[in-house]
Amino acid sequence: MKTHRSCVGFLAVLLLLGGAASWPSGAAENTQSDRTAAQDTKPIPAAAKLPDPKQLDGSEREDPSGVIYAVEIVDAKPAQFDLRPEPDGSRRSDVKLKKRIPKPDRTGPVDRNPDSRVNPLVWHAVSDVDPDQLLEVIVVFESKVGIPRFPEPGATERGAGGTDRRYSERREQIIKAIDTERRHDQGVVELLAQAKAEVLEHFWLINGYRIRVAAGAIRKLAADRRVIAIDPTATNIPPPQDANNGNDVDDGRAVIRSDPYFDLGLNSGFIGLLDTGVRETHVVFATPNNLDFLRDCVGGGADCNTGTITTTDLWPHGTASAAIISAGSGGGAAFRGVNDVTLDSFRVYGTANGMRGGLDVAAAVRGFQRAVAVGDRVIVGEIQLPSTNAFDALANAADAAFDSGAVVVSANGNNPDGGTSVSSPAIAHKSLGTGRTDLGTAGPHANSLQGPAPDGRLKPDVHAPSNTETARGSADNAFARFGGTSGATPYAAGAAALLRNWLRQFGAIDPGQVYAQMIIAGRRANAVNNTNGAGLLALPVNGWAWWGKTQISNRQTLDIPLNVGGGHVLFDAAIWWPEGGGFLSEPHSDIDIRLIDPSGTTRASGLMVNSVFERIQISGALTPGTWRLRIEGFNTHAPNRTVYWSAHVSRTPN
Repeated sequence: MKTHRSCVGFLAVLLLLGGAASWPSGAAENTQSDRTAAQDTKPIPAAAKLPDPKQLDGSEREDPSGVIYAVEIVDAKPAQFDLRPEPDGSRRSDVKLKKRIPKPDRTGPVDRNPDSRVNPLVWHAVSDVDPDQLLEVIVVFESKVGIPRFPEPGATERGAGGTDRRYSERREQIIKAIDTERRHDQGVVELLAQAKAEVLEHFWLINGYRIRVAAGAIRKLAADRRVIAIDPTATNIPPPQDANNGNDVDDGRAVIRSDPYFDLGLNSGFIGLLDTGVRETHVVFATPNNLDFLRDCVGGGADCNTGTITTTDLWPHGTASAAIISAGSGGGAAFRGVNDVTLDSFRVYGTANGMRGGLDVAAAVRGFQRAVAVGDRVIVGEIQLPSTNAFDALANAADAAFDSGAVVVSANGNNPDGGTSVSSPAIAHKSLGTGRTDLGTAGPHANSLQGPAPDGRLKPDVHAPSNTETARGSADNAFARFGGTSGATPYAAGAAALLRNWLRQFGAIDPGQVYAQMIIAGRRANAVNNTNGAGLLALPVNGWAWWGKTQISNRQTLDIPLNVGGGHVLFDAAIWWPEGGGFLSEPHSDIDIRLIDPSGTTRASGLMVNSVFERIQISGALTPGTWRLRIEGFNTHAPNRTVYWSAHVSRTPN
């Protein structure tokens, strides 16, 4: 297992000195249009200088808002960098915004029918037993206790002597405060007592309880306005895999164009994998061994590390996921992982005595909790719980993990194992649902579950390659082809970790910033919809990239100036915004984007209704000069909605 990691960065050549950009030697000069655009904005204030990367360790601050980042990319390396505030006069309020809303998109509020809060698997169990029969379920309550930003982990060391120890202690303090506040909710305690429920476990990441209660009391529980979900605990649901075959991991890496980012040596931080366990002795986990914590959230108690621990891969499944994400080169270069980041494994499938079994929902919630508690900033859910409720236990856990500062990447699920619509936790508002496009095929696989989510949101968010040959947990030298959305999700998660580390060179990173980058990396061959999402991932490796975080209010527009030099032939832009923090009380926001060329002509528009992202693309020769990315608050329902935006131009057509 790994306890120390080296870290290579580029911040030394990218820091702002005295409020002005410091360019690396040999950097190309700006074009005349570049210089003209630069005159339109003010230099960044000295107080907003970029921090040394080590100063980010232990930080609880979020990304600054209202800042425009601009980077020239050459083979994924930052070549030039600039940082400026949003220019004065870029906002307009009380704008009359119009667009045609198709009838299917005119959805109403979230279904408040109490029966919709109960997972179909629970209803099935209730219908099969006597009303007095005791059932074990997870009941989730609406809560006003928010999850704060957790401190950034010490990026390179763990253990008693590691730099992360003091940050770990701070995380535990936050957890204790959250747990204490949740337990003070006497109304919830009284409701469970009235239902004669036996409390078996209390979760802190969500306002949820694992209880044993009579089947006949479940409908009455669901009718209480404070209850937002009732879910099963142990299930017979398998991991989201299938039996199709494919090629090696290096072919999948080529599709998502991750190797140039890997070569930068940006390997800091930690990834948490919720899956079937990992065969840590497999040959791929060498040179180097990127595995660290191996935890059992099924039989290992509330902390996933107490009692009789079973961490090996019983299905096998998790070994393949872990290998695609961050295997070493012990199995050969063709089977090296997407990144070189430390990975923690949390077993959430099987039985407490170590036997192979289906998804344990309570274990999955524990897995989310421990991943947050140990500082995993990318959390991977290889889980496909059928759900008709976007606020169920796993979706709640995913949303809360995002609030703590973690990127959450989840498998969309497969038909028939995953049900008929998007599975949980991919269904969550703040989780990136990953669809499947098999290697060598032109589009999404028919068995990859499609949206919409129960509240009408578009899913999946992105697609990634699947059906590649990788490590298999049945033996130390076993390899097999790994399909389904399970085979795609590790590629998306590995790419997200690379993008997060790349962005971290320039300052504090919100997970929403990574989501906007992932959305823009979707190379859509068709329209953005519930089949394609934003498209198949392909990380940008050349051109100019811009990104930022801002706020938008109802009927307000924001114009972000983007300078485009000559010779560019592809323009991508995307936004992503968080929802779901208010649970059932928060309505969906409709936010749009447009790309406007230097002549003032709108060249592309993203006007979807039921989505938390927009993604647009222009191909063909681009007119040099100052373009504008316009963000429009068509219907935000509340002021100052946070929006993450990203834009990219390339000199190549893909």
